[in-house]
Amino acid sequence: MAETDAEKRKKVKDEARKARIAARKAEAEKKAKEAAEKQKARDEQARLRWPVTRLLRSQLFRGAVIVNVTSLDQALLCQEVGVTAISAYDKSVQTTTVLRMSNPEAIKRYIDTVLIPVIANVRIGHFAEAKVMESIGVNMIDESD
Repeated sequence: MAETDAEKRKKVKDEARKARIAARKAEAEKKAKEAAEKQKARDEQARLRWPVTRLLRSQLFRGAVIVNVTSLDQALLCQEVGVTAISAYDKSVQTTTVLRMSNPEAIKRYIDTVLIPVIANVRIGHFAEAKVMESIGVNMIDESD
């Protein structure tokens, strides 16, 4: 029996759909592999990070040099010259008179970039902001106006 045009079109559509599904699966597997590699790199970086990562006591910073930074270049420079810790600010936070919480994505970039402790700033009494910063892995939270 000869195939009709409708059957041929259906076969072509089915093959194209299967090819799209296979491509999506391959892409998902590639992304999962990349995510696993990134997580492994983050874990290794965390292992090499400052000795006390989960709980930093303010006494550890007595007599230390802590620098406010607004870019990754500044953070890397601080790490190179031996600064004890950086206090990460987002540029948009500095433009206003009232200090707001920094962008969590920007803070995460600082954490992933440098090996020295990162201090994040939140508003006094804003526990939700502090919880967000805690969840992304900052070493210390500074409440200020």
